[in-house]
Amino acid sequence: MFRRRHPGVRIETMSGYSSENLERVVKRDADLAFLTIGVGRRAGVVMRVLDRHPLVVIMAPDHHLAARVSVPVAELRGERFIGLSFGVNNAFAKDMNTWLTRQMGEQPRIVAFEPPDQIASAVATSGGAVAVMTETRALVGESVGIVYRKLAPTPMIEYGIAFRKDNPSQPLADFLEAVDDSAPTITDGLSAGYEGVSRSSPARAATKTA
Repeated sequence: MFRRRHPGVRIETMSGYSSENLERVVKRDADLAFLTIGVGRRAGVVMRVLDRHPLVVIMAPDHHLAARVSVPVAELRGERFIGLSFGVNNAFAKDMNTWLTRQMGEQPRIVAFEPPDQIASAVATSGGAVAVMTETRALVGESVGIVYRKLAPTPMIEYGIAFRKDNPSQPLADFLEAVDDSAPTITDGLSAGYEGVSRSSPARAATKTA
C-alpha cells in the first residue's frame, strides 16, 4: 500500500536482532524498526504493537512431555532448558525467565545458550532439554527432529514497530499512516489462558526512508 501511494520514495533496509534495530532508531541510523516488543524502552522512542504470537515448548519426540497435548508450565519445573544467547534480546530473555520462574515456582534450569536459529537443533541433540519459542519458529524446527506442545497458560510475544517521536520525516509519517490503515487492531487485554511475557510491552529489519 505504501509503495503504491509513494512510488518515488527510496527505502533502504538493514537486518539484525531486535535490540540492534532499536539502537539504530535511537541513534537515528534508521527511521523505523520492526522488532520484538520487549527489548526495553528508550526515551523519545514510540513503540506500536502490530501482532501477537503464542510461545510453545519444544522437545525431542521421545521426551516424556511429548505425550501431552498441552503442557502446564508448572510441569516444566526441573527440566533442563536451552536459553537465548546473551546479546540477542537481553530484556526479553530476562522477562521470559521471570515469567517462567513465577509459573514454575523456581528459576528455569538453563544448561546452554543458543541464538534463535540454532535452538531447535540444540534441543534435538541435547539428550532431553526443552526450550520455549514461537509456534511459527517451532513449526520450522520440526525439520531438525523436534516436536512442540502448547503451554498452559500460553505466553504471548508481541511484534511491532519503533520510531522516534521527534522524527520529522514525511515519508515516515506517510508510512505510519499506511500501517494504521492496514494493520489489525490489537487490544490491550488478552483472552483468558493467555499471558503477556514482556514487562516493557508497549526482529528483524530496520527501515531507513529517504
